[in-house]
Amino acid sequence: MLPLLIVYIGLPLQMTLNRGDLATSIVQNTPDLAPEHVDFAVAAALFYTWTLHAINIVLVVWFVLRARRGRRWARIALTIYLIAATGFSFISMAAGLQYGLWAVPGDVIHVAMLGLLWLPPSMRRFFST
Repeated sequence: MLPLLIVYIGLPLQMTLNRGDLATSIVQNTPDLAPEHVDFAVAAALFYTWTLHAINIVLVVWFVLRARRGRRWARIALTIYLIAATGFSFISMAAGLQYGLWAVPGDVIHVAMLGLLWLPPSMRRFFST
């Protein structure tokens, strides 16, 4: 779970530290955006990304902790969340390569978590010892 949390923090952090790249990406994806609105678009994109990723962190931690306690609903909810997060990561990949560099490792972790989540109990016991 820790590698996924690092990925979830890494993308917004990269966007915050490289605002110029973010502005360039916004201008490329919305060429009709007036130049005086680019700063607002950058701020809005950062707010959205930090908020979304903070919510993702809370959900993942909560679902994982509940699933580890044997809550079946959490296992199902975590599965739905991981599938949706993998699908939505394509939005990041479409926005630019610099964002895809975070999305691909996140997708690999999502798929690995799905596999581990649905391993038969005997396999889980084997890997937990």
